[in-house]
Amino acid sequence: MTDFISFGEILFDCYSDGQTVLGGAPLNCASHMARLGLNGIMLSAVGDDDLGKQALENISALGIGTESIQTTSEAPTGTADLKIHGRTVTYTFNSPAAWDMIEPVTGLDSTKLVYFGTLAQRSAKSMEALYTLLEELDPEYVFFDVNLRKDFYTRDIVKKGLEYANVLKMGEDEIPTVLSLLGVKETGREALSRLCLLYNLKSIIITDGKKGASCLYAGRWYHEDFPDVSVQDTVGADDALSGGFLATFLRTGNIPKALHVGTVLAGYIYTQRGGLAEYDEATTAFLKEEGLLD
Repeated sequence: MTDFISFGEILFDCYSDGQTVLGGAPLNCASHMARLGLNGIMLSAVGDDDLGKQALENISALGIGTESIQTTSEAPTGTADLKIHGRTVTYTFNSPAAWDMIEPVTGLDSTKLVYFGTLAQRSAKSMEALYTLLEELDPEYVFFDVNLRKDFYTRDIVKKGLEYANVLKMGEDEIPTVLSLLGVKETGREALSRLCLLYNLKSIIITDGKKGASCLYAGRWYHEDFPDVSVQDTVGADDALSGGFLATFLRTGNIPKALHVGTVLAGYIYTQRGGLAEYDEATTAFLKEEGLLD
């Protein structure tokens, strides 16, 4: 059994100064889970090109299984041109991209956790691959990361994702759109508690920029502030929170601890470029103190 399967986009974030950094929310999240001792794989696709070869080499070096990353000649490896305005980032994705061409895979080992988001479902082919995976496996946790990028989401994508998920993550600014899509009339925390009942969710995680992150679990709310850091960019910070939270929770079952580790990792990634930065000495020391690194 693996600890996790992370499904979705692999892409290179392209900054305005010409630097490219490997990323994509599913990969960013998987990288933190792997660093914190979980054993898992990516289910995705890259192009039959130089960027695809580079991605496979880098992902393998992160300790993430690449055996279910497909190589396709139908589209190039994913890229995203970034425009950064303070804490706001806008993305322009190449289309089609290799991660639009993910083929269904069967016969995978059982897993504790499946991670997926909205973006990789912009293509019918990759959506089919996702739900083939979810239908075949019976993981203890299914983590749905709502990323409402441009028009790459629909009511059906959000609703169906929630029907399979038992852990939901979204940004504070995404809540009104999600509630409207689902026809939930309540507001505030009452609305999120309603979502738990409607879709049998075990937990909801909410991120809110400078204000930190909150988690609803077993009818109780938990909150952690983000560290006060100098922000270089916000790319991958929420993914670090997801990865830190999930790895810690799967290893310890402790929600407050998981939320604390997630916000510390998000705060560190705020100070770096991209979501795959190596941990510095202070972050490594913190994770050792938390019993998550040897």
